[in-house]
Amino acid sequence: MEVRYNEKRGETLIIFDPREVEDSAFLLQMVWEEEWRRGTTVPNLRDGKFFRGLAAAKRKALVKFDYLYLEFVIVFLEETCIEFAEKGLDTLELEVGLKKMIESCPMEEIIH
Repeated sequence: MEVRYNEKRGETLIIFDPREVEDSAFLLQMVWEEEWRRGTTVPNLRDGKFFRGLAAAKRKALVKFDYLYLEFVIVFLEETCIEFAEKGLDTLELEVGLKKMIESCPMEEIIH
C-alpha cells in the first residue's frame, strides 16, 4: 500500500496493491462501519459496491479521499499499520505518511 497526502489540495490518495486489496477492503469496511457509528464524517459507501469492487481489483486500485474525510483516513491507516505489523510487514513508510497527516490536522478535529 502506498499513501500520498497532498496538504495543499487537502486530499489523500491510497494506492492498494492487488495482493492486498481483499484484506484492505475488509479492513476499510470495518473501519468505515465503526467510524460511521461513532459519528465520524465518512464517505458515502453504504451500498457496499465500493468494498466489493476494491476487494476484486486485479490491478493497483487508487482511492482518493478529500480533506473532509481525513479523520477517517487516519483511523484506517492506524489500523492498517497494526494489521501489517502483526503480519510482520514493514510499516515505516505508512507511519511516516500517517505522522505527516496527523501533524497537518488540527487536533480538535481528531476524535479518538
